[in-house]
Amino acid sequence: MSVQTYKMFLKDYVNMKLNVVQELCQQCHASVQMKNIQVHGQLHIMEKKKPPIILCSNKNCSHYKDKKFKNVTASASSNSINYLSRETKGLCATCYGLFWSPRHEMTDAYFSQGVLKQYHKQLTVGCGKEFCTNKYCCTSKDPTISQPMNPTESALLSLELTKKALNPKIKPTFHFCVFEKRNAEQRQLANEFLVPLGYSVEWCIKALVTVQKQELEKEGEEDDFSMTVEKTPEEERTELLTKSIDWLKINSLPIDK
Repeated sequence: MSVQTYKMFLKDYVNMKLNVVQELCQQCHASVQMKNIQVHGQLHIMEKKKPPIILCSNKNCSHYKDKKFKNVTASASSNSINYLSRETKGLCATCYGLFWSPRHEMTDAYFSQGVLKQYHKQLTVGCGKEFCTNKYCCTSKDPTISQPMNPTESALLSLELTKKALNPKIKPTFHFCVFEKRNAEQRQLANEFLVPLGYSVEWCIKALVTVQKQELEKEGEEDDFSMTVEKTPEEERTELLTKSIDWLKINSLPIDK
């Protein structure tokens, strides 16, 4: 056998092996052809960057739905509402519920009027929640609106915010107050501590919710007579953030990597 013939035989043999030999992926445990193992690995990297959830378009809300599930519906009827979709301007059921009424058809004009009224109320009266951090609420801890605005100034700012939120050329974004403490705190912790690490806000919210769910399940499994150490709110927050960062390191990648 000549050297050239041997090289051709060796090349064909290697190609055959690459097409036949299967490698086990260490992440998903799928069997992948050896020639495709690098491409398969790149897919996992892309998955870690791609947002895993659809987040409510209200910048102060942490409600979401997983992309792998179907749209959340209000009921099983044909008139059910697809929340977190274009139908509700990207709002979750709770935030969209601020404007929904069985006595009125939810037209664009009616919805716009409701948004305008909601902003005006937040700027002049406030939501009254001590945990509020909405920069467009006079109750908020955020110094942007440190005191109730007068009706004229509030009307102008409310109109500006409404026009910006409902601009058809850009993705809807709202700044409504939320009335559940955990909901508000999850978004606040994500924006203040986790997003600056380079992760998308969607991954950060997913991490916080997952860790909190795991902790609740753990507490439910503990024996009623087991010793529990009382923790201060600050210690609980630090532990939640630490575990969330560990979860992100395993399941996600910073946006710039």
